[in-house]
Amino acid sequence: VTDPHVKQAYIRSDNAGCYHSAETILSIPQISKNTGITITRMDFSDPQGGKAACDRFAAVIKYHIRRYLRAIARKPRPITAEWPSIDVLETFPK
Repeated sequence: VTDPHVKQAYIRSDNAGCYHSAETILSIPQISKNTGITITRMDFSDPQGGKAACDRFAAVIKYHIRRYLRAIARKPRPITAEWPSIDVLETFPK
């Protein structure tokens, strides 16, 4: 962390096997010592639990990208530097 104002942090894990291992938990004091940031808490959540809303939104965007690519395959057009994301997001229903 490069922000000198950060003095403490929480660790949030998705409860995958490697993140609730003894080595990870036992390394917290050393991480705090090396970084100067006190780790005050470690939370475990359901796997993928914290990203459900983002995953749903990403799935909708991926659908629109696939739909867009199928449409331009039928009607070729010039490819811009931002292609296809800008065009896809402009057609994304609000």
